[in-house]
Amino acid sequence: MTTIGQSTGSRNEITLHASLMMLMFVAGLVDAASLLGMGHIFMANVMGNVVFMALAASGVPQLSFLRSAAALAAASVGSCIASYLDTHLFWRRRNEWLAFVVGLAAVLLTLSAIASQSSIQQQLGHEWTIWVVILCAGTSMGIRNGTMRRLAAQGLTTTNVSGTAPTESLNLYWPRKITSIIFMFSGAVCGSLLLRFSLCAVFASGAAISAVCMVLQLVREETDREAKLRRSTL
Repeated sequence: MTTIGQSTGSRNEITLHASLMMLMFVAGLVDAASLLGMGHIFMANVMGNVVFMALAASGVPQLSFLRSAAALAAASVGSCIASYLDTHLFWRRRNEWLAFVVGLAAVLLTLSAIASQSSIQQQLGHEWTIWVVILCAGTSMGIRNGTMRRLAAQGLTTTNVSGTAPTESLNLYWPRKITSIIFMFSGAVCGSLLLRFSLCAVFASGAAISAVCMVLQLVREETDREAKLRRSTL
């Protein structure tokens, strides 16, 4: 018989993993926007920028070494921020920490949307817009990626598809991994379609979804796994 505690724990797990799937969707949105609308750079799957940097250095046209390097640096800074927030601040529950960092990522995506809209209204130069978006969205994705690594959700990350691909046929988490890849794929498709309207629409959508994820963390309790992680850092 399923007890009330087990049922609640199951709901918390479902809410957590549903939120992470939504964040994977956002990663697809952001990568579609940055790859197609900002000069061939990756914001979420940032290691792809290493290849772009090499190609740009060898003289391949339409690629920017500096933009790719900036996206990579911004993601690294974001990952460090996530680590600092986890190790230097006290959180009563792990889900509160997750809500804070997802909310911070949502704010940065909102700033990216505002900068993009300002460019449309000619309040900010196109080149300045690109750099502001790279710094804000890149840091947002870095925060998210660093957070998920520290969360150690089995079978899930939010930005690195290769980290979610099944490697063992007997891996118990392969359905979750496949689902996360599907969500990123869907996000990239939606991002490319939204980009037909504006870059602002892509980042605004990502910010809205991230905000929903933040609220979901606040209305649930921490899972048993999160509680163990929290106690291990005390």
